[in-house]
Amino acid sequence: LLSALRSSSIQGDSRYVIGGFREVMRAFSDLESPLYNFARPVRLREFTYEQTLAMVTGPLEKLGVTFENRTEVINRIFSETAAQPNLIQFYCSILVERLDRDGSRRVSPESLFDVYGNDDFRAFVLSTFMDNTTHLEKAIVFAVMADLGAEHPFGVQQIDGALERRGVEIPLSDLDLACRNLELAGTFTSRGPLFRFATPVFPRMLSENYDVDYLFRKVLQEGI
Repeated sequence: LLSALRSSSIQGDSRYVIGGFREVMRAFSDLESPLYNFARPVRLREFTYEQTLAMVTGPLEKLGVTFENRTEVINRIFSETAAQPNLIQFYCSILVERLDRDGSRRVSPESLFDVYGNDDFRAFVLSTFMDNTTHLEKAIVFAVMADLGAEHPFGVQQIDGALERRGVEIPLSDLDLACRNLELAGTFTSRGPLFRFATPVFPRMLSENYDVDYLFRKVLQEGI
């Protein structure tokens, strides 16, 4: 099927949009795959500030919601979600549930604290990470949290050191690929050679709900 798609595309009969993550990226770089050099990759990135503003205020204002200290509210949501559309959407749905429960139609910076305590939001953030990362990627995150914390940027050398102190030696190519995948998945963000957690929400919830040293030992037992 993939060979037929490639052929029809080359002949100009059709155009295709292919969505995916790990398997598609692997196929694009595999000389034996029909998808090799088949398409132009387009990375779906996080929203801009203006897009975040529109996504938050547009639907909420149509529901009659008003904002107290609007700029502060949008800045907080933009920062705490790292402008990831799925997190923004879930974040706002929790706010709407709270407004309905309280019979209110006003969002203030104080309203945002309720989001952190919401069980559904916490489960969504943590399960999204747990269900969509490899054991090596999990081990990297847990080692960084345990050794380096969530406040400061870190490079591949620091990550490698945190893993080695726990008896894990990973080839540089595998380590670099895992870090890039964590960036693509929205767990890390990078600036130059340094990474940091993309959102303050994720490491906060991870440390509040789990012992990261225990989690590291578990993924090590299951095999990296």
